[in-house]
Amino acid sequence: DSLEDLFLQFENKIVVEGHTDDVPMSSAMYPSNWELSSGRAIQVVRYLSEVKSIPNSRLSAVAYGEYRPMVPNDSAENRALNRRVNLLIIMEGGGK
Repeated sequence: DSLEDLFLQFENKIVVEGHTDDVPMSSAMYPSNWELSSGRAIQVVRYLSEVKSIPNSRLSAVAYGEYRPMVPNDSAENRALNRRVNLLIIMEGGGK
């Protein structure tokens, strides 16, 4: 919610990245961490689109599962940090 005003000030594309910890996941809804991380990213994309009215053409979702941790998965606290969603604002063209 706190980024809504920022996102509405420009027309750049926004990529939502979903991540998990390295604990294996297996449920009917999320058979692996791939599905869980994609589900996280898609939920944020839908929220930005449906609730915050960010144009769909600006949004995309990417799933990384447990393969891009911020910190080692060696404690409960670190695993919690790795269960996250990143929002990337894409700057296109014009650079050298």
